[in-house]
Amino acid sequence: MRILRSGLAFLLRLGIAPFIPVKRLFARLFMERQVILRRDERFKFFIVTPRAQLVAAGVLLLIGGWFVFTNVAAVYQRSVIAAKDREIDAGERAFAALRDEVSRSVARIGNLDQDLEAKHAEIRGLFAQRIRLRKRLGSVKVKLGESEKDRKVARASRQVTNRDLGRLRVTLDGAVKRNIRLGGAVESLESRLEDATLDRSELIEEQDRLEGRVKDLEKSLVDLQASRQQFLDRLTERTVDRIDEFKELIAMTGLDADQLLGGVFDNSAGQGGPFIAFKPEANKNEDEFDSRLAVLNGHMDRWNGLKGLLKTLPLTSPSDHYYVSSRFGKRRDPVNKKWGMHYGVDLAGVKKSPVFSTAAGTVVSVSRHPTYGRMIVIDHGLGIRTRYGHLYKILARRGQKVGFRQKIGLMGNTGRTTGAHIHYEILVNGKPYDPLKFMQAGKYVFKG
Repeated sequence: MRILRSGLAFLLRLGIAPFIPVKRLFARLFMERQVILRRDERFKFFIVTPRAQLVAAGVLLLIGGWFVFTNVAAVYQRSVIAAKDREIDAGERAFAALRDEVSRSVARIGNLDQDLEAKHAEIRGLFAQRIRLRKRLGSVKVKLGESEKDRKVARASRQVTNRDLGRLRVTLDGAVKRNIRLGGAVESLESRLEDATLDRSELIEEQDRLEGRVKDLEKSLVDLQASRQQFLDRLTERTVDRIDEFKELIAMTGLDADQLLGGVFDNSAGQGGPFIAFKPEANKNEDEFDSRLAVLNGHMDRWNGLKGLLKTLPLTSPSDHYYVSSRFGKRRDPVNKKWGMHYGVDLAGVKKSPVFSTAAGTVVSVSRHPTYGRMIVIDHGLGIRTRYGHLYKILARRGQKVGFRQKIGLMGNTGRTTGAHIHYEILVNGKPYDPLKFMQAGKYVFKG
């Protein structure tokens, strides 16, 4: 019982309260028991303690586990022996198959020996036949030598006859060649006369066809020039429309596009080149086309300048999640409650939320201002600068090139503030403009 109590006390110290029913079960199973033995008139008493009962139960469990283990091991050994027997049977079958294959190979080798002996006998017969043929060839050569003498005599007489025939043949060939040359000259004259007659008629037809082709080409050229000028007119009209759209968008910010571009894009057209005499009739269409093309080039340069200006303008908000807590212009100061001018816009939001650059540019100032707190100033070119104040943390350095919507800081409430927000300003040549107008124009730009 002492062991049981100590074990349960240990479990309780570990905080295992759900094992309390186990204590009752052990107490019921291994309670202290008394064994009485009677022999004749004498009695003996034995007390079986819970510890003895636990030891006995453990011994019984060990004996039972050993019995199960030996039976399982015996079954496993039998399965292993059976598997080995199957492998031996398979090996014996493979050996028997190999033995049969060897016997078949020996039989094939015997057959090959017989075939080789037959081939040797055939080769010996061929050698004997070759010897007989050589003997017959010697007798034939003797006979050929005798007939060769007769052939030489006949060849000499034939050569004399051939020389006579050759002289006659040369004479005949000369006469035939002269006749052929005369006939060829006559045929050549006739064919040249016919060719000259045909060439004259073909030249006349070709001249008529070329004149008609020239007229068609002149008409096509006129049509091409007209269509080319119409295309230039349409392209010029579309370019002017786009220029007007861009100027209207820029005008929404309160800026004058012509004034901004005047210092960067020269409106005067570049001229020069060699002197060429003017021919009114020949160059009328070309001069008109060139003048229209020059106009289109001017509009295209203007359009490209406006596109570059739109890329330079800060048309987005510096924060993704905000609300406008104070607008641009006259307002009542949030600290001293007096009327004053506010040259930016306050965008309130969650503290430490990211702040982005509203256009690509160069960081020209990183400072801690007594009023604006931690502040960044970015120069975007064309005299355009943006200012970001009251930052919790600055993530850019002076002189750094930043891209569009690049993270430059975290929203905070440093400086003269009443809460977390961004003081955002846009300055053009030192003059402040309403940032909300730029954001409104940006909605149309990015929507298109």
